[in-house]
Amino acid sequence: MAPHSARQALPGSDVDLLVDLPAGASLFDRADLKSALEDLLLTRVDLIRRRNLKPELKAKVAAEAIPL
Repeated sequence: MAPHSARQALPGSDVDLLVDLPAGASLFDRADLKSALEDLLLTRVDLIRRRNLKPELKAKVAAEAIPL
């Protein structure tokens, strides 16, 4: 994850989104979501699954997250 929140984005920055995908979501579902978001936002998107966050990052990410 990038060290910048949406309020500190630099030109050319990607968008990091913390996601909770439904049970049974496949790698193809994730790729489809990523592609659709990139088309919509016209920028690169990184999808980070909440369950895959390293324990030492959870509190920092929770504090900086901007709910959508």
